[in-house]
Amino acid sequence: MPTTIMLVDEAVFVRKLVRLALKGFVDASFLEVNDAVEAFEIARYYRGPINLLFSDVVMKGKITGTEMAATFCDIRRETKVILLAGDAPEAATMKPAWHFILKPFALSEIRESVGNILAQNCLAA
Repeated sequence: MPTTIMLVDEAVFVRKLVRLALKGFVDASFLEVNDAVEAFEIARYYRGPINLLFSDVVMKGKITGTEMAATFCDIRRETKVILLAGDAPEAATMKPAWHFILKPFALSEIRESVGNILAQNCLAA
């Protein structure tokens, strides 16, 4: 069964870069959204598991990526998190199990982070 990855970023090119980085590396289907409102809508109604949430920290609207990820994980407990930002978020806003990638990023960083998360899931199964 493919891994389901939700990409949350208002920049379409960032979502395309993540998909490009993972093409051929992982069997995945992607759910792409612009913001937290769309992410929560899908989280509530999508029937399958959402294995990974890939989100920008800085988002339009009143909610940050870290706040969105915390709420999202309350709705979808199976979901792992990777956050992207131009600056490192404050440690107080990050949960220990979350991963962080600093922008600009290399495609290899995306692959490495996703590979680590998928390896953890295999070990836990």
